[in-house]
Amino acid sequence: MNNIRWFVSFCNNKNLQHIRNSSNSKSHRVELISTFNNKNLVYVSRDSTNQIESYSNSNIDVLFEGFLWDKNKIQITTSENNNLKNLSQSQIIFYLYRKYGEDFINYIKGIFFIIIWDRQNDLVICYRDRMGFVPFFYNQSGDNYTFSTTIKGLLLNSSVKKTCNRAAIADHLYHRWPKEEETFYENIIRLRQGHRLKIKNNGSELSNYWNIDQKWIEENWVTEDIEVMFETILERSIKNTLEIGKNSIFLSGGLDSVSVGAYLKRICDKKLDYKPLALSLKFQHPECDEEEVQRTVAESLLIPQYITPLNNAYGAENLFKRSLEFNNKLSSPLLNFWLPGYYHLADKARSEGYDVILTGGGGDEWLGVNPYYMADLLSSYDFKGVFKFLINYHKSFDSTIIQSLYYSLFKFGVRPLLANQIDSLLPDYWKANRKERYLNSCPDWLAPDPNLKSEILSRASERFELDELKRAAEGKYGYYFRGIEEQYSHNLTSWEMEEGYEYSQSLNVTLYHPYWDSDMIEFLACIKPEHLNIGGRSKGIVRNLMSERFPQVDFKNQKKVNSVKYYFNILKSNYSSIDKKIKEYNSLTVLGIIDKHSIKNLMDQLQRNDNNSYLYHLWDICNAESWILNNFNDI
Repeated sequence: MNNIRWFVSFCNNKNLQHIRNSSNSKSHRVELISTFNNKNLVYVSRDSTNQIESYSNSNIDVLFEGFLWDKNKIQITTSENNNLKNLSQSQIIFYLYRKYGEDFINYIKGIFFIIIWDRQNDLVICYRDRMGFVPFFYNQSGDNYTFSTTIKGLLLNSSVKKTCNRAAIADHLYHRWPKEEETFYENIIRLRQGHRLKIKNNGSELSNYWNIDQKWIEENWVTEDIEVMFETILERSIKNTLEIGKNSIFLSGGLDSVSVGAYLKRICDKKLDYKPLALSLKFQHPECDEEEVQRTVAESLLIPQYITPLNNAYGAENLFKRSLEFNNKLSSPLLNFWLPGYYHLADKARSEGYDVILTGGGGDEWLGVNPYYMADLLSSYDFKGVFKFLINYHKSFDSTIIQSLYYSLFKFGVRPLLANQIDSLLPDYWKANRKERYLNSCPDWLAPDPNLKSEILSRASERFELDELKRAAEGKYGYYFRGIEEQYSHNLTSWEMEEGYEYSQSLNVTLYHPYWDSDMIEFLACIKPEHLNIGGRSKGIVRNLMSERFPQVDFKNQKKVNSVKYYFNILKSNYSSIDKKIKEYNSLTVLGIIDKHSIKNLMDQLQRNDNNSYLYHLWDICNAESWILNNFNDI
């Protein structure tokens, strides 16, 4: 991957000179946007092409990366130019900010990275779009700030120290992510989705400008014309991307991507002179092979399709090894194990002249019902609803009756209710007991360095106390709302968006997930669970629509495909042939993150044991080791 790297710096004169000196030695392009009162806004790139829009006027500078939706609906008045079509996106932001101040953000939608320097008010304001499609990272050193859409871009500034965040790596191996804003580099911070950063003389301030909470949802329940509204919002979300260029679709055999593909084709038939390209991977395992459905859908839509077996997509080497190689180019350890296959499809789209790739991402989170709804049903003694929800789950997912009972009834129903009941009777004891179990669950092989161990326990304790503030569940849908908040605000959501952006930008294509569109999320969050499950199965709304559109495919009875067994089989069969240097785990050992002897014993046990429950450790630990080896040469 050939990542385009750039950064923006808001810095004093001394730091500006340092940037110029170091950039000249590396032949980087340096552009001074503005300077005022010993402060400077400067753009630096290793590429001659400008990757960011800028506009300056009336003591206001705007830097913009991304795309605005529905620009023709934005109401602005300009003295210089009354034709909105002739304005750049950064100019639109300028005029909106001049009219509305910081509230301008409520008048735009899109995917974006925005920096505004209001010199008159001595204020810098940064924005990341509502769901974080465009990443935003920054570093602060005194009164100097560096900003970029990628960490690789930030590191072009030699003032930004390249230091591995040991605690973040350790917590990731622990499957805990206690600080939403942190990255795997110390002193490099993530601006979270839907947040703004304000920088003033007396410091900085973080706040969220967009979220959905229980009160807002309860005031905006959608109970009528649900299918019509769903189709309208999905089509609008897809249409937004048409201004970027030609659209294609990652087409699996599931309801999420099939629905996006169907509405994309309908839009193309009405408005465009091309057919979208379907890009499909054939997973060569009987439990997740969707080739028949993929081909049937593409043929029914009359669209061209590129379909390839997964192993053809990543070449002759094993997938485990190929996936690890991506760590050489990514700003965080690889999250999507299947990325080599999807990277191949994205490269194919680009070679065929397509600019946008749509996906069904977000469908699992928003088209279905959050499992915490079971706790609400039990707490209200709605046993008929409990039974219906259990049957719904069992019909929708490939699980045994015992698995369905454990996951749906106990894990997300009985257990949280029991915990709250004990908490109400013995609050001090129960909190202390839970905290002790929470902290003592750290595996023996993790963090042998006593200082690191102390740090991750302290972080876990802080996170525990923070989560305690969110435990209360009030009203008929209290637990359900708590689950909804976790869906859009979790660290892994940001991380997934950032990884997708980084690899797609390296191919000069835009990756977009209509079901993560903020309008779509607001709409689906306001549909009551019983309506989402219409028809007695998960994803009832889109299931009904796709069953009508594709009668030759049995979408009415389709269960969610589960690739976990295939994933574990690959890990187990491919592990022996990955790079021996990785399997020495020297980097993780030197950093004090793992105990090498214990890890090697664990890996041997996982290879011999037929119980696959903990096989994910094979990937997590090798992935972390590979990423550190590729990004920190001094370890």
